[in-house]
Amino acid sequence: MRFKRLEMQGFKSFVERTVIELGDGITAIVGPNGCGKSNVCDAVRWVLGEQAPRALRAKKMEDLVFNGSAERKPLGMAEVSLTLTDLKGTVTSPLYKDYEEVAVTRRLYRSGESEYLINRNPCRLKDIVDLFLDTGVSLDTFSIVEQGRIEGLVNARPLDRRLLIEEAAGIMKYKSRRNEALRKLELAQANLLRVADVLREKEGRLRSLRRQARKAAFFKEYQAEIKGLDLRIEALNLLRLEGELRPAEEEFERLKGREESHLAALASREAERETVRAGLAERSEALAETRRRAVEVEGYIQRLENSLEMLQGRLVELDAEDARRAEESEALAREALRLEEERGRLAGREAAFAGEAAAAQSAFDLRSAELSAVRAEMADLEAALGEARRLQEQESEAFGRARQQVALAESRLEATARSAERLQREVEEAERNLQEAQAETEAASRRLEEVARESARLKEEAERAAREQAGIDERLRAGEAALAAAREAVVEARSSQKTIENLRTASAERAGAGAFRACGAQALAALADVLSADPSHEKAIEAALGERLLGVVVPDAEAAASAIRALTQAGAGRAIALPRDARRGQAGPLPAVEGVVGTAASLVRCAEAYRPLVESLLYGVGVARDLGAAAAAWRSSPFGMTWVTLEGEVLLPSGAIEGGAPVPVAAGLLEQSRRLEALRLQAGEGEARVAGLEETCARLREELGQAEGEAARLSRLVREAEISRVGAEGSLRSCREKLEAAQERHGTLCREHARTQEERSRLERERGEAEAEGRRAENCRREAEERSQGADGDLRRVSAQAAELDGEATERRVALTEALGKASGARAELQRLEDSLGQNAARQSRREEEKQDSLRKRERVELGVTQSRNEAARRTEERAAVEAEQQERLRALDEAQARDEELGNLLRRMRAEEADLQARLSEAAERRTTLRVQRESLIVSAREAHAVELPEVAERERGELPLYQEHLNRLEMLRQRLDRMGEVNPLAAREFDEINQEYSFLKEQQEDLERSIADLHATIERLNRTTRDRFLEALEQVQKAFVDIFGRLFQGGEARMFLLDPSDPLESGVDIEVRPPGKRPANIMLLSAGEKALTALALLFSVFSVRPSPFCLLDEVDATLDDQNVGRFRDVIAELEAKSQFIVITHNKRTMSFATQLYGVTQREKGVSEVVSVRLSRKEDGANGVPAQAAGEGAPAHGAP
Repeated sequence: MRFKRLEMQGFKSFVERTVIELGDGITAIVGPNGCGKSNVCDAVRWVLGEQAPRALRAKKMEDLVFNGSAERKPLGMAEVSLTLTDLKGTVTSPLYKDYEEVAVTRRLYRSGESEYLINRNPCRLKDIVDLFLDTGVSLDTFSIVEQGRIEGLVNARPLDRRLLIEEAAGIMKYKSRRNEALRKLELAQANLLRVADVLREKEGRLRSLRRQARKAAFFKEYQAEIKGLDLRIEALNLLRLEGELRPAEEEFERLKGREESHLAALASREAERETVRAGLAERSEALAETRRRAVEVEGYIQRLENSLEMLQGRLVELDAEDARRAEESEALAREALRLEEERGRLAGREAAFAGEAAAAQSAFDLRSAELSAVRAEMADLEAALGEARRLQEQESEAFGRARQQVALAESRLEATARSAERLQREVEEAERNLQEAQAETEAASRRLEEVARESARLKEEAERAAREQAGIDERLRAGEAALAAAREAVVEARSSQKTIENLRTASAERAGAGAFRACGAQALAALADVLSADPSHEKAIEAALGERLLGVVVPDAEAAASAIRALTQAGAGRAIALPRDARRGQAGPLPAVEGVVGTAASLVRCAEAYRPLVESLLYGVGVARDLGAAAAAWRSSPFGMTWVTLEGEVLLPSGAIEGGAPVPVAAGLLEQSRRLEALRLQAGEGEARVAGLEETCARLREELGQAEGEAARLSRLVREAEISRVGAEGSLRSCREKLEAAQERHGTLCREHARTQEERSRLERERGEAEAEGRRAENCRREAEERSQGADGDLRRVSAQAAELDGEATERRVALTEALGKASGARAELQRLEDSLGQNAARQSRREEEKQDSLRKRERVELGVTQSRNEAARRTEERAAVEAEQQERLRALDEAQARDEELGNLLRRMRAEEADLQARLSEAAERRTTLRVQRESLIVSAREAHAVELPEVAERERGELPLYQEHLNRLEMLRQRLDRMGEVNPLAAREFDEINQEYSFLKEQQEDLERSIADLHATIERLNRTTRDRFLEALEQVQKAFVDIFGRLFQGGEARMFLLDPSDPLESGVDIEVRPPGKRPANIMLLSAGEKALTALALLFSVFSVRPSPFCLLDEVDATLDDQNVGRFRDVIAELEAKSQFIVITHNKRTMSFATQLYGVTQREKGVSEVVSVRLSRKEDGANGVPAQAAGEGAPAHGAP
């Protein structure tokens, strides 16, 4: 990668578009203080994505936009573009790696908006950062060293200095991938915890849905029956609506006929009124037109009067302008005369000054020729002296280099000895660290085994708790099912009990108990309520008693008689009154016939108080097994005995037999009594069982809650154990990495110790060679010194002569300059007078033209005044005619309005009648429509809900219309059952299947996350290993280069680079130790400014030598260096020039001398920077260090004015 071009516009002091072409080699940017050189450095940093205003020497980003100067307004935008070329092999971004050239642009508007572009296409800041990733061009590295910050490389924190080594190692992309993998690992672990929480929630939801699904089954059965009853009731409602709809339609038709006749009369009157209104509208329009004309005429007259007044005012203004113009013309004439006189006077002075200048020029030319001859002689002598001194300096430098090489060799030998001792100590320390790392690894391994065992134990306990929880849940489901069945049985029993009680109440009413009580008679109970019998004897007892079973028991015979009389008087119907103290006869023995069961009274159970009544009613009644046994007993028994069979057949004393279907009135009353008692017992037992089951379910729910809590606790402990296991695995990996690093560190130190011994032998050989070279150079230096002393004497003599002539030439030059200045001033003043005369003539000409224009305007204004007066008189006559026409049309309009009001009153009365008819018709229509809508709604509802045609169903159900209320009662009872069931989830089964699928899916996700976490751990470990290996390799290379470059820049001394924590090479900071020749500073802060600068340059160039950055921008880093150190600085840059592109901002002439191209920054206009470029040739350097030969003339850079 190479920087090709930098373009700036509106950035700080670079107002105009300025282009700096950056070629190969070294580009130097020079200029006086405050001209804007460092703004070039800020522009590069800003376009690379810098976000901190302080790093750009600003308080806020808006300060980067040009803020104006004394002669220029502020700009609204700053833009910097950086063009890159030779990208292949360096750019890793897939979007731009195939491009030959890329232009990165950044814009900032004064409003605060910012834009980033790549190849003029909008992009994000992240895209620019990715473009330069791992290319060596970064804001985090020291490829840009701002003014005064070169010492920052030395004073930087170890972690900041580590960035240099990482950039040299090329591991930024691996660290980025590692950080991304760590972020994904954290997300995966968090997702794993969330999935576990969701799984526990789903498990509880599944248990709840399983119970809800069973409840929904019962709900569905009730709903099916309710649906059938709903259809039947809707059919019956349809029949009732059809009976109401026919009268409503007849009433609607009658009212509709009346409305049509009334509407015809109303329409006739409305047509008449419309005719009147049409005439009224015409008259109104005519009147409005007349009024509009009157307003127009009045407005026109007003405008004419205003125009006339304005024209008269304009005449007054023209008079004033003519007077002012005459005064100005007189003043201009007087000014022209004065200027002519002044021009003549200045022409004479200009001629005198020209003569003085010619004389001064002749004297100056004479002295200049003499001075040139002396200077030529002095140049020859200087050349000879320079050659002698150059030879002397060369030999002195050779002697100095030899001495420095000797000192350097001795210093290096001493440093090598200390390094050997230090390395020996470090080897011993590395062995101790290795043993500690082995111990820590073993401890971490044991810790991991303990955590794994604890995790396995907790998992077993969690599984056991889950099994216990499942068992309790199963028992709870069984208990809830039994509880639901018991509740349903209780509801059924209570419902049947209520139905039978209602039937019994109706039977009691039919028996007359209610009628007796209504008449004031005392009724104890219905006979059926006080009797009971075995189920096999019920039909026989019911047949024997017959209608008397419906009788009402009263206290005695008198009460029976009074009850019957009261009933007769009230006309409340017919009933049977049975006295409780009825007489009972003595029954004889029953015949000994097979099939005889016994007397009927002995088969009946009742209270002892009712026993006389029972024996009286069943006196002389026997019970036989069947009709044959009854006939045999009848023949054998005395006369007057009645026999009944178990099937309800009756053999009367006369021999007549009753049989067949039971008597409807009293049939089943005893069975109902028996069933009612049984249902009461069943309901009581069921309620007791429900209470027991509810208590059991409550206990099981409590146990389930405790089990769920225990399972949740164990799950939490399992998660914590898993987290601990992951942490232990990480610790073990860290310990293993530390062990590997310690082993590698030990091997590296051993190799470095062997290399130090070899280095010591080499340095001893170099010291001997340097001592021999020093003796030779000292001899040559003495000879050159004698030659230079002779040449120096001749040069001093010629220099004194040249100085005398130079003083005289300077005096002549001053006199010439003064004469030329006076002549130039006189010519400038004369030219100013000529310009003033021309301006005066032009102004007089304009005044004459204005005078003629004023005369023409006056004629036009006077003509306008005459025309306006004539038009005003004509319009006044027209206004009188329009007002007369307006009065006539107003009278006709009043007559039409009176007729319209009369018709309006008549129509209002007719509309009131129409409204009454409409209201009645609307009510009839609403009634008919309501009934129709209700009918259609019922039909549509039945079609949508039941997929049947309701009219057909209604015809089939017409016979059920008398039982409408009973169906409603049944429907209400079923709905009450649904209400008692509480909320029911009809989608429970489907939800159960869906949640179960989600649960299975989440289980798979949990397994995938666990596999992903394992893969991420492996990836992080692999990236750590690669990063560590490359970092240590780069650190070793940079360490060697740092020692070499430091020795060359300081001509000796000792330097060392090392990790603060060798056991943690992935995170440890990097520190340096330096000792310049002959010094032993306690710390690096005690070095001088120049020594710090050289140390920082050694560190920077050592990184560049290992992994060259595409460019390096140095802002006045040589400010603290002397000429000798600048030369060494130049030598090192010359070696790196082929690998990196250097941009140097400097004031030092020696630094300028080895630049390939030179850009000068200046400010011709205060506050506005301009750039001038010169391409240089470095084949020869002048004696003073500035370039002796330029490849071309200095020219402004692109965009400079």
